[in-house]
Amino acid sequence: MDERLLARIDGFDRVDLDGLNRRAALLDRDESKYVITTDRLGQALDAVQDDFDVLEIEGRSLFTYDTVYYDTRDRECYRQHAQGRRLRSKVRSRRYVDSDLCYFEVKLKGRRGRTIKHRMPYGLTDHGTVTAEAAAFFGRAVETTYGTRVPIVIEPALAMRYRRLTLVGKRAPERVTIDLELGFRTPTGDPVDAPSTTVIVEVKSPDGQGLADGALRRLGTRPESCSKYCIGLNLVGADVAHNAFNHTLRAHFDWNGPHTVLTDDQQRLIDRITEQLCRRFSPGLAPAAIAAAVREQTLRYRDSSVRTYLEILITKSVVEELLATTLADADHGGIRRG
Repeated sequence: MDERLLARIDGFDRVDLDGLNRRAALLDRDESKYVITTDRLGQALDAVQDDFDVLEIEGRSLFTYDTVYYDTRDRECYRQHAQGRRLRSKVRSRRYVDSDLCYFEVKLKGRRGRTIKHRMPYGLTDHGTVTAEAAAFFGRAVETTYGTRVPIVIEPALAMRYRRLTLVGKRAPERVTIDLELGFRTPTGDPVDAPSTTVIVEVKSPDGQGLADGALRRLGTRPESCSKYCIGLNLVGADVAHNAFNHTLRAHFDWNGPHTVLTDDQQRLIDRITEQLCRRFSPGLAPAAIAAAVREQTLRYRDSSVRTYLEILITKSVVEELLATTLADADHGGIRRG
């Protein structure tokens, strides 16, 4: 983790796990997710330091999580989320690596858009599998929340590992989780890492109007759909519909579509233009967002016959796109116009 972020964390007061559970267990809650850069995270931490404590357990405030997500063979849980269904589920087992604890968890969207979380202790050797007890627990959670039975079979679909920092409201029932160093893999596939500067922040509060929500919005950041499970499936190249997550994937995760193959010349062109524009738009725009825009325009013009002016054409198109799509941030000092 960046030394500057570690220094900012040192400025927070601490809270233990019992204190977190007393103040902000929030198993029934409203959630808002934000995808930001590590630079923006530093600004956000400065803004909320007086209102939050950092969770600390045995002298540690950064914790490693190892999570396995489960889904049906045809990825029904993913489709529910991608289609924006009002009632949807997410199933996972999560191992807390630093403490060697493990839980099987079911997250359900309630009828008023709230998130309801059910969880039970899970054996370390069961992590990554679905036991009969876990399948029954999933069925009971769905029936309790929705009043219907769901006779489906789930299996491991995606594994991921990341590090988490947790903030707990001093005076309000609010919790903020900050996930860094995100890495994904299928149960049998190769690992894929997210860009090192990409951070997912989730604000959990009773009504979706938390102090952290306000601080992030004042920094020009808006909530967006960013399920780590859905993002991860696309990053590892799963055969799933991706339209619902295109913007987030391209802007924050250096993603260029599921079937795009670039030539060496195209990649060198992308790298050259991206480097130029990173200098121009730094520090307001994430390098991943700039690279995604450059890739998109490179592919758009890759069959152009005007080869001599190709770099100029792509650069002009990308600058216009970035200025247009970040106008709101520009009004807040988010980018530097050139």
